[in-house]
Amino acid sequence: MIAVAVVAHMDRMDMVISLADKVDPQYLLMDDGTKGCFLNHQRAWEKLTFSGAEWCVVLEDDALPVPCFREQLAQALAVAPSPVVSLYLGTGRPKRVQPSIRAFVESGVETCWLTSEHMLHAVGIALHRNVIAPMLTHIRQVPAALLPIDRAIGHWVTHGGPGSVAYTWPSLVGHRDTPTVIEDHPSGESNRVMYLDEGDSLPVVTPRVAWRVGVRDRWDDSTHVLA
Repeated sequence: MIAVAVVAHMDRMDMVISLADKVDPQYLLMDDGTKGCFLNHQRAWEKLTFSGAEWCVVLEDDALPVPCFREQLAQALAVAPSPVVSLYLGTGRPKRVQPSIRAFVESGVETCWLTSEHMLHAVGIALHRNVIAPMLTHIRQVPAALLPIDRAIGHWVTHGGPGSVAYTWPSLVGHRDTPTVIEDHPSGESNRVMYLDEGDSLPVVTPRVAWRVGVRDRWDDSTHVLA
């Protein structure tokens, strides 16, 4: 069994309804802006601990799932090489890993999974039930609690967690081209975001799109490690 939760903002109700129709979530966590991204994600994982599912998934409201998402998800998670899975691999950020991803894409190597020690995005994340409780314990504490949710989970991965994140290749969700609803986000430009990456002194503009989105006839555990 796989349980899915969607974290959403009240201002995106049309998107939420469309996404729910496609992924049939067990939980829908709405935020009017008073909770914020981190707490809404945390609530979703807390709810999912009661689902009894072997795998649990949190999708953000701007995720764009592939056709037959549930079937593809089940096939992929059955052979996942890590208990921590990202369903989305984006271009642009964080910039430190983009050369490694680009080199892989240009190499033409065929694999179902890319692995990294970094959690790069929070658009779609799947966790095996055995690791949800320790992840929640970790992200409630400083310094992880001071980070954005994707980096907080990433901090747990490398500080007591499994040590690696497995990215489905291709991504099983894309990212919708819409402005951000995060009030303190430095830019609301459609599908592009201003951000400070590690080592940057000034914000840079970067697209928020997946490297590749698609389905497979067959998923296996073939893996390529990102440098």
